Amino acid sequence: MKSTKLTRLILTITVVAPFFATWRNLGLMRRYSYDNEMWNLSHEDIVPIKTYNIDYSTHSFANYSHSIHEVGIDDNTIIRRPTIFFHVGPRKTATTTIQCSLRKYETMAVWKDLGVKVLSTRDCKRRNLINDEFLPFKCFKYWTKLKPNICWMQYRNMIHDLYTNENITTFIISNEELDTLRLSKETWEDIVRQILADFDSEFEINFILTYRNYWEQYLSRYKQKYANTLYQRKRMRIWPKDEGKIVPTIIEFIEDTAGALSTPQQIESFRYVSANNSKVHFSMMDFHSKTNIMKDFLSLLKIEEKIRDEFVNETEGVSHMNKATTSETIIAQDRLAIATYQAALVPQNVTRHTLRNQIGRYFEEMEFSSKELPLVCPSNEFTSKLLSKSIEFHKLSFPSSNDVEVKAELSMKFEKDMNMFCYLNTTAFLESKSFQQYLTSLYTI
Repeated sequence: MKSTKLTRLILTITVVAPFFATWRNLGLMRRYSYDNEMWNLSHEDIVPIKTYNIDYSTHSFANYSHSIHEVGIDDNTIIRRPTIFFHVGPRKTATTTIQCSLRKYETMAVWKDLGVKVLSTRDCKRRNLINDEFLPFKCFKYWTKLKPNICWMQYRNMIHDLYTNENITTFIISNEELDTLRLSKETWEDIVRQILADFDSEFEINFILTYRNYWEQYLSRYKQKYANTLYQRKRMRIWPKDEGKIVPTIIEFIEDTAGALSTPQQIESFRYVSANNSKVHFSMMDFHSKTNIMKDFLSLLKIEEKIRDEFVNETEGVSHMNKATTSETIIAQDRLAIATYQAALVPQNVTRHTLRNQIGRYFEEMEFSSKELPLVCPSNEFTSKLLSKSIEFHKLSFPSSNDVEVKAELSMKFEKDMNMFCYLNTTAFLESKSFQQYLTSLYTI
């Protein structure tokens, strides 16, 4: 009987699902249509490139000139070539700094006169001019499955409208989730070809990625993923015996997620697409550049240096890298709490959260430094392999760099960060009489 009911349910879902999907897509198209007439926009609808004058006298940047993919005809006339910038990230490369700064710039009157519009940012309250449901990530992830691609159509219509009616020529879509897409370079080539076909022949596309040392990305992602979630995720608040999750060591994290960084694949794809299409460009920023990251980003928009400085000064207090809300030592304290509990040194009814906090107070009272704790450090084989991958990643990001100089520089930086791959030796720590006395003062087993 149960089997028959289950079979009927499966058949019902199979039959109804396609009709529901069609109904939903039509509903979304009606709901999010930016302009009903825009849905009839064909690839043949060409918007001529505009020529117009800009008066800066009403702004604090008076008498400044600027260029955003521009060609000067005379001192007062500018031709702007429209460009769609896809800021792809990746995560942990100051993407939040860039996105929050862009939001700040949009409150400044001169920003619009520069012809720049931010269509979407993943962070900073996930700002989207259309709807959070239509993140660019979904547009591209399901590019070949959505017929028509109603997700991208929202952006297409908006870009067309802003370009035609508001003289906007530079469009920014910033979403680090795009870096997680493992699309082939041929798929990316098809995507940009279709996007460009939706606009006039002057439109261009620029993909922006930010380089950060390979090993640093792993360290930063590890801290963000675990230090930030120990108090949030249910499985991080209960003991392993109750199906709780154990935080891996940094070494385990790197080994388990080997190849998880999709940035190398994106670099190869964007470089391939830009090499085969004169309308597509690929820009690589350097997280470690001595200049301000926003100056570098604004320079890609072809905004003059003096104006860039003014913008950067306006957002000097905005910041921005996502940092763990708690110290990285919280991870060590949590692993020690689990080891303590499993060694039956505390009552079995104590919670993971409580014991972790108590160990945290013990660390504070003892004023431990990393040098005073018993640590387990990675093997030479592990560090050599990680350094080698880091050098390869830099070479991929900046092909023209000097191999000898890069290897020497990265090796020196990597050596300074070596201790960050070490983790607390919980077995040795449990043998500490001081720690045992502290536990005894709290509990009577």
